[in-house]
Amino acid sequence: MDQNANGGRLLEMVGTLLAIAGVLLPVTGLAARIAAFSTLPFDSNSRWFFVVAWSAPLTELALWGFLASLIALGGLALFYFVIGLFAHPRVRSQPPPTRRATRTVRGIGIVLLMAWLLFTPSFPAFWIFILACFLASLITRRSVVEVRHLRLAESWWVFAVFLIVAGAVLGLTGTVPGSAVATYRFKAEIQPVVTDGQYDRLGEADSFAVLSRCGTSGRTVLIADNEILSISPASGSNQGFGPSLFDVFVHGRRIAIGYQPC
Repeated sequence: MDQNANGGRLLEMVGTLLAIAGVLLPVTGLAARIAAFSTLPFDSNSRWFFVVAWSAPLTELALWGFLASLIALGGLALFYFVIGLFAHPRVRSQPPPTRRATRTVRGIGIVLLMAWLLFTPSFPAFWIFILACFLASLITRRSVVEVRHLRLAESWWVFAVFLIVAGAVLGLTGTVPGSAVATYRFKAEIQPVVTDGQYDRLGEADSFAVLSRCGTSGRTVLIADNEILSISPASGSNQGFGPSLFDVFVHGRRIAIGYQPC
């Protein structure tokens, strides 16, 4: 009977978490785009980066939010499992382990943590995620110890904040779903402002296109759709996950935070 009750509570909790994640998909996606584009150099016509962050269809914001939700759900599930394993009354009532077993477990934990810190891509974005996981585990630990499961009526906001943090972390990794690199030709009257070439389309708003110039400068502008003469698909892509801490120290790679020009 207890097992059925626990199983029912677990299903209820998972269903509620998925519902919260679904409702917050656009918000989480917006947080991801704000974090991704906050480091871009903007033209005077598009200096408000939050306008660029918002310049995406609802479906694209939901896609960003979905990817961030996967990160958040995976991290939260891992930490909930670890806390439940060590804080559950049934586990705490067992005889204490031997010193050798304790040292072995701690050693394995330290090795795994060091491997995560050294080889996880997009340093230091996922370090922020680790900090968020740690804070979430501290907040939810009391619920696990006292009632053996999370009371979502008390801790749903923790998960909501955790989702938004995961969105920001996704944006800091530089991953930009839905971007499209193409060769653009513009009307002659705006040539002094922008020149023909390859641009990455980052969004669209009110008949304007948000374009990021390919190259080292990464200049970002808002261009009216009627000022674009032609668009030809081109090969190229924005940077995905950035280098790990190991790559930075050993291979001398540059730390990349947020969206990187194509």
